[in-house]
Amino acid sequence: MRRRVVVKVGSALLTPQGPLGPRPFERLAAQVHAAHEAGVSVTLVSSGAIAQGRLALHLAERPAELSAAQALAAVGQPLLMRRWAEAFAALPRPLPVAQFLLTRSDVEEPLRFFNARRALRALERLGAVAIGNENDTVATEEIKIGDNDTLAAHVARVVGADLLVIYTQVDGLYTGNPERDSSARRVPLVGDIAAVESFAGEAGGDGWGVGGMRTKVEAARVATRAGVSVVIAHGRAPLLDLLHNAEPLRAPAALDGTLFVAPLSPAEALKARWPLSGRLTLTQEGGARLCAGEAASLAHLLSADGEFARGDLVELCVEGAPGPLGRALTAYGRAECLRALGGLSLGGAFDGPLVETRDWAR
Repeated sequence: MRRRVVVKVGSALLTPQGPLGPRPFERLAAQVHAAHEAGVSVTLVSSGAIAQGRLALHLAERPAELSAAQALAAVGQPLLMRRWAEAFAALPRPLPVAQFLLTRSDVEEPLRFFNARRALRALERLGAVAIGNENDTVATEEIKIGDNDTLAAHVARVVGADLLVIYTQVDGLYTGNPERDSSARRVPLVGDIAAVESFAGEAGGDGWGVGGMRTKVEAARVATRAGVSVVIAHGRAPLLDLLHNAEPLRAPAALDGTLFVAPLSPAEALKARWPLSGRLTLTQEGGARLCAGEAASLAHLLSADGEFARGDLVELCVEGAPGPLGRALTAYGRAECLRALGGLSLGGAFDGPLVETRDWAR
């Protein structure tokens, strides 16, 4: 099964005067390309839209008003995407890029969550690098996700990622400010986030985390609850090295960053995400396909019970089995399932499998 990774890149890494040097987009695109060549699907969450807008409009400071920041994001987002598109087009084997913009309802409401998941996975199958940001132009305070660290954690949930990498200006979480405290040490492995919260500083304040380590720790909390492990690392750290060493049983001390370990897999975390809404009974072949790491289709459906919509959590049963097979996010609501069972067409809006292998757990 192809590995999925979400990589978040902070604004400070994307400036020519930053720690990655004069060509930061090209340097990071090369890292993503190397992972892609190694069989890893990478989704990017990129900050920088407002910064690009400020540069384009020659503003010395970021405005305090929300409406002005939204306007800057509208100006800067296409400029940001152009920089990424040019960087990926200059690779030895160019990769196409695609933009996606999310708000909080897209990651919290089951139907919108599932539609976003299917769209991002379709981009993956097409070989495009999806590059996301919050939809700042329309996201008011009431519907904002907030910072892009948290957005990246939710994107990792949406795509069902195995790992979230947060690239920043520091090489992980430290026990104190290493610039002021000679005894401060990097924490290589975190199993209990509550035990390290006090180490995280605020962005731009007295805390050591210039990039806002507190938001990164909070993002790690969101991601690990969804079954996604998290690495906080310096933007210079090679992505393939991080992927290789981000295994608790390998050698966390060899990791050039801090690893937050998820207690559950993404599939196992599904069972706790939303309430159970219904039950699907599959043929024995459909159950066997899921157990073999393949998808089950509508052709494997025998019955649909309960009131559920696309993206809801349902119980999976197999014909003749004594107990449930597991639980899954369904790609079809009860109405569509009944139409299919009656031999009626669903139209082009509903295509693809009934349950993908990454969307179910025993």
